[in-house]
Amino acid sequence: MSAALEACAAVLALVAVWLIGGLNIRGQWLMLVAQLLWAAFALQGAHWWLLSQSLVLIVLTLRAIVLWNRAERSRMRLG
Repeated sequence: MSAALEACAAVLALVAVWLIGGLNIRGQWLMLVAQLLWAAFALQGAHWWLLSQSLVLIVLTLRAIVLWNRAERSRMRLG
């Protein structure tokens, strides 16, 4: 189970980075899911530094989603 969780988290994170690089907001949501999976993987294996990294990246990803949504609303008002 742990290896499958790790593999899924890694694949999702890579796809998310690809989408984010193309300025696609779906990439941020995918990254959020990937980080949640990394956090679950870290908890299973008692990888405390990985867990702390995942929690920080979850917060940063949520912040990015909020900022992207604000920017999109601003563009819609101006356009």
